[in-house]
Amino acid sequence: MFSYMYLSLSRISRFSENDGKSFDKAIVLCEYGHAMGTGPGALKEYQDAFNKFPRLCGRFIWEWANHDILTKNEARKPFYGYGGNFDNYPNDGNFVMDSLCDSEHKPGPGLSDFKSSIQPVGVESDGKELKITYLYDFVSLDGLVSYWEIVLGHGRSPVQSANAKETPPILDTASPITPISFDKHLCLVSSWSFNGTPLLIPSGGPQLTFWRSITDNDRLWDAKTWERFGLNSISTQIRNVESGKHPFGPEIDVQSYLTPPVLSRGYDVSTGYISPRERNYRRESHAQRS
Repeated sequence: MFSYMYLSLSRISRFSENDGKSFDKAIVLCEYGHAMGTGPGALKEYQDAFNKFPRLCGRFIWEWANHDILTKNEARKPFYGYGGNFDNYPNDGNFVMDSLCDSEHKPGPGLSDFKSSIQPVGVESDGKELKITYLYDFVSLDGLVSYWEIVLGHGRSPVQSANAKETPPILDTASPITPISFDKHLCLVSSWSFNGTPLLIPSGGPQLTFWRSITDNDRLWDAKTWERFGLNSISTQIRNVESGKHPFGPEIDVQSYLTPPVLSRGYDVSTGYISPRERNYRRESHAQRS
């Protein structure tokens, strides 16, 4: 990828437009907003560019919280000191006071501005219609409530509200004996029961992995190799989930990819969660290295 610091809006737009969607390397702004004083500024304009161009994949604000230190003056009154308050020369002065949160990690106005710029739901109007923009990639709007009122001249309508509703990302098997529900967002079986008795702990159902608790012999020989290749930190990426049929009963077919972080290698996995009509749950998994 390409990494830039404080690249102007015109330049990142030009870089993104030149290659369109056929680019070899994405662009990350390792810093794009400086939160000193009343900053950072132009956050909405930068966010609009990131929403528009697929090539722009990440950006970072400098920085989260002030780096001053709670100390006391000669009268023993507490204050937050920075460069020069500790007889330290040379120093950077107040240049460590440049953050979205203050010295006690309380949000500042810059954080409120940033929060507004990245809000996942936007509303626009052309005078006749409302356009609602929905920017979530993986979750629904179920947790949000909308409020509105109509203002005409000096009159206002009562404030009204509504919940956003979507079909939850759950796929179920229609089995009276062993119903199974699969959560496509969490990548796991979210509920599983047998004749009405729940069989899962709250954290969810079984997941395929290539790691197990290491033994004393493992520590001497194989454990370091396993960890070097990331077997202790494999994550699951869902590719497709759909209902299917198996000779034993209803089935949930899951296509996924298991891979350690950063590394390019992984496994293509096909898993079937089956609810037999006359007995308990069954799972079949097949993995192939990719």
